[in-house]
Amino acid sequence: MTSKLLIELAQAINQLEVETKEFLNEFHTLIASEKSKHSDMTSCFFTQSFLLNKDVADKQMMVGSFSIKNNSNHPLTSPVILIKVKSDTAIDFSGKFAHAKQTGKNHNFSWERLEGEEEGAQMDFWLKPIRVEKISPGEVLTFKNFQIGFSLLESNNILIEGFAYFAEKKSGVSSLNTININC
Repeated sequence: MTSKLLIELAQAINQLEVETKEFLNEFHTLIASEKSKHSDMTSCFFTQSFLLNKDVADKQMMVGSFSIKNNSNHPLTSPVILIKVKSDTAIDFSGKFAHAKQTGKNHNFSWERLEGEEEGAQMDFWLKPIRVEKISPGEVLTFKNFQIGFSLLESNNILIEGFAYFAEKKSGVSSLNTININC
């Protein structure tokens, strides 16, 4: 009788071990599935600061950076960014970038401005890195220290939006945030 109970106990333990292995395999499959859902996550975002003059008649300045973080498991190739600026009045956009005509010359720019639209209240700034062809997993690519100059003498609403495009993601990725200046 004891041996029969021992056999039944051993069978029950074996059954539990089989069920545990099946459960763990299913659990690992679910974890891998969740990770793969997020493997194409790429984020881009703005950071900015304002340099405000005490004299309202002086030009005010916003200094910003646009960053792209590759959170995916694969490299992103041929990055291009689009910074869209919509403004009620004229603003000045500047930064460390070369124009297409300047890239052959001996300049030390990290970014090149591509042809873009500048129609009335909206300006599109298409930029691509000169020396970076890909963003590896976990890496961040940043267009640093662009400046937007604006006046406080007239009412103005400025909206700055950002987008990133890649060979693998031609539809683009929109920025997690925008910059709004209301004066």
